[in-house]
Amino acid sequence: MTKTNPSKKAGRNRRTLPSRQRTYVRLRVRVDRLEDAIGHFYNVTNELRERVSTLEKKVKAFSQR
Repeated sequence: MTKTNPSKKAGRNRRTLPSRQRTYVRLRVRVDRLEDAIGHFYNVTNELRERVSTLEKKVKAFSQR
């Protein structure tokens, strides 16, 4: 008599899982890169907002002289 593990689904081969498919892995990598690019875009945008705000304060102080 062979023992079976009840936690494993019968007849499901690990190689057929979507997470093991080449296309899925490639798409996952592309999504990760896209998330990184979006994060970088927001960081650059926030940095530019800070610089503009600083320049606006300097111009306002200069024009009040």
